[in-house]
Amino acid sequence: MKFSVFIAISLDGYVADAQGGIGWLLDLTRQVPEGEDCGYQDFLAGMDALVIGRRALEQALCFPDWPYGDKPVFVVCRGLESLPAEVPSSVTLETRPPRELARHLQKLGHHHAFLDDEQLIRSFLRHGLVETLTLTTVPLLLGDGISLFGRAGVALPLRLESSQAYPFGFVQSRYRVLSV
Repeated sequence: MKFSVFIAISLDGYVADAQGGIGWLLDLTRQVPEGEDCGYQDFLAGMDALVIGRRALEQALCFPDWPYGDKPVFVVCRGLESLPAEVPSSVTLETRPPRELARHLQKLGHHHAFLDDEQLIRSFLRHGLVETLTLTTVPLLLGDGISLFGRAGVALPLRLESSQAYPFGFVQSRYRVLSV
């Protein structure tokens, strides 16, 4: 089972403001030409499942339409007893730890999952389960907020596979996580 990350970060490494909001990012995406998604739909097409945390679920529920189509979504949150009524039937609540969840998803026939939520990303990195990180850095110093890596608790070597600068100021880099 492989897990990959595709996430936007501020230049100083934050994925959300101090209150957990991404309004700053939504404001910046207004600079992006219509039809440009920085490779997100192609990335998502290569995934057969999504593993997200509570904050990612809450953000997804703010969109007018469910952003993940009919792909299976596994929400990992130990403090959540049930899912909100408005989530599609393709969403399942999970409490398994990373390695156990990876085995469970593999048994269900999944091979490659999109991982979204900074705490999950750090946890799955610590367990050696993340294969690639696609980071889209946006031209903003947020100054404070929720850090993508924070105190990840692990040093991991990465290999840059590609990097692309967009004319609207975003820079996207794809890294492969190397075995330690």
